[in-house]
Amino acid sequence: MNSCKNLEQILAARNFGPQSYPELFRLLRESTLVFLLPYHPELVGSTITLKSGDKLPKFVVWQSSEGRQIPIFTSKRFANEACKKTGARDKQYAFAEMRGKELFDLLALQSDWIVINLACSTNALFLDLEGVKKLADGSILTPETGPTKHGTFQIVDPADYPTDFLQPLFVFCRDRPQVKAAWLFRELPQPGSPTCYVIMLKIVGDTVALERDFRIVAGCACPKDVEYGLILIDPNNTELVKVTSTSTPFYAALDYKASGPLRGDRSAGEKSQPT
Repeated sequence: MNSCKNLEQILAARNFGPQSYPELFRLLRESTLVFLLPYHPELVGSTITLKSGDKLPKFVVWQSSEGRQIPIFTSKRFANEACKKTGARDKQYAFAEMRGKELFDLLALQSDWIVINLACSTNALFLDLEGVKKLADGSILTPETGPTKHGTFQIVDPADYPTDFLQPLFVFCRDRPQVKAAWLFRELPQPGSPTCYVIMLKIVGDTVALERDFRIVAGCACPKDVEYGLILIDPNNTELVKVTSTSTPFYAALDYKASGPLRGDRSAGEKSQPT
């Protein structure tokens, strides 16, 4: 029950966005979710609880301006709210419940997108089939680091920041005291190559979980046709320390102190960068 309550609090947040996704995805797998089945008389007054392996009736699919979607809800209260708002007839649907992980296993076999809390007073979350499959097997929580890329990268001037990309990352960093600063670099343009950014993070303490969650946020916020890489700054790497200490970060904690004068015209030079 607590996981469902926490899930709904995340979806109801005013600043809901990709910065919320790491915890949201974990809770979606752990929580009991509600979905709709076609009404049958024998279902009156009962709530169906299904287990993985049970024979499953066809999921109800709603059609909207976004296309065909399978509506999934965080509680029966929101399922009722959505049914009323969409003008569902009496005895049109029955409610069924299932733990998220097992439910996404079944949804991964469908051909339609899903939407969490469609037509509800919370924010809605749309997931394509690839996202559903990754939720089902848990891989959405362990994003790949990608191949190594070689190139020349230069600090991005604040006037050229990709705001939609950086805003969720800024909020994510702001809410985690382990993050001291973050810089955005861009690969010098090459004909026929997509835009490629490299984010450098200065973190203190345990970095494993934070790096994983940062990659979830960055992967979801990154614009289409754009690539990004992530580097955690090793204090023993004097070259990276020098570059970042004289470059303006897009995020800096209140207790962050640069070791040199900040500038915006330094290049990361020829490096081997993950993307």
